[in-house]
Amino acid sequence: GSGVADLEVFYEDFNLICEVTMLSDRSQWVAEGQPVQRHLFEFSKKYPDKEAFGVFLAPVVHPDTKNTFRQAFYGGYGSVESLKIVPFDFNTWIEIIRQLSKARATGKNLNQKGLLMFLESCLPSKSKIEKTDDWWNRIVNPGNVMEYL
Repeated sequence: GSGVADLEVFYEDFNLICEVTMLSDRSQWVAEGQPVQRHLFEFSKKYPDKEAFGVFLAPVVHPDTKNTFRQAFYGGYGSVESLKIVPFDFNTWIEIIRQLSKARATGKNLNQKGLLMFLESCLPSKSKIEKTDDWWNRIVNPGNVMEYL
């Protein structure tokens, strides 16, 4: 329902919310930009004992939405220093799931520490302000996800 994240996940080392939309035009930014940030902010305040991430899934991630989530990383929201939201378009997310499925089929041990490292690798650069297009290109070209697991 509205007002809360679509999914809340609790791992040993971090927590995560997932937000999914079918919007792909500019209305995506209007309908999802602030609510996703607010949900992650409220989630991180409710469970302050662990780092919190947000995963955003959409058929296509609109440029305004990308810019909003990148800025939330650098500018924070409310009393948090940084909001860690990683947007994925459906095609990229499907490729990630394919890689994980192949790994599982070959007996690879998938774990939450690897997922945390992967999500961290998808965040904007901490060492310099990263342009939205550069950040997005790293997300949609995840390479071998398995290097993190």
